[in-house]
Amino acid sequence: MSRSVKCSWQQIVPIGGAIPVERSSHGVSIISNTLYVFGGEHDARVPIDSDIYSINISKEAAASSSVAWRKIRGGETAPIPRIAHGQATIGNKLYVYGGRQGDQMEEKPMNDLHYFDIESEKWTQIVDVNGNFPSPRSFHQMVSIGSSLFVFGGCGVEGRLSDLYEFETKSSTWIKHSNVRL
Repeated sequence: MSRSVKCSWQQIVPIGGAIPVERSSHGVSIISNTLYVFGGEHDARVPIDSDIYSINISKEAAASSSVAWRKIRGGETAPIPRIAHGQATIGNKLYVYGGRQGDQMEEKPMNDLHYFDIESEKWTQIVDVNGNFPSPRSFHQMVSIGSSLFVFGGCGVEGRLSDLYEFETKSSTWIKHSNVRL
């Protein structure tokens, strides 16, 4: 049985606010009707900052003339600026894992995990107490399913990766599912 899905594009034209600079190697996530942008680079190999930009993308907001970008300052607990990180959401939290401080591997690949609570607008770093964090990496993928984050592949210090890790947010536990070398 064939199904057809109707889709349409609608441009949202912000009237101002703190418009984010053009960028690549950044993360974009949506929680409810708000789009969040974090990280990336405007100039090659130079991470932009640790601020978050948000914009309401609901149909109602798009139809109004009051849509504006909002800049949320990173603050003291924000992750260091980065490019090519993994980003995903669970509930009202935006998670950021890894990345690097430039586009070359010798430019400090990371394996840190942070979340941003959109209600309190505060960053929290999840500390590795058991030594089970995945290896430092960038240009990997991270998705959320239920209360878990899944991190796959990316560029590691010794080359391309094809490993799969799960981070269970309720128990703050990393689980290594595979380590397949292609």
